[in-house]
Amino acid sequence: MIEKKYIDIEDRLINFTVRTVLNVEALPNSKGANYLGSKLLRSGTLPVLNYGQAKATESKKDLIHKMRICLK
Repeated sequence: MIEKKYIDIEDRLINFTVRTVLNVEALPNSKGANYLGSKLLRSGTLPVLNYGQAKATESKKDLIHKMRICLK
């Protein structure tokens, strides 16, 4: 029996987001770490939100557009 490899992108994005939040929380409390941590937090949590929007599209063209935004 051959198993199909199934990759659930949504689960992977959620795990990435959780790891990002945990890593930012582990940063020291300094001006530099707070600045970089806030940027990392925004960029690390956005892909899962964009993917959620892409799943809710009504047309194939809109889906392609939103998935391209996720790839950025």
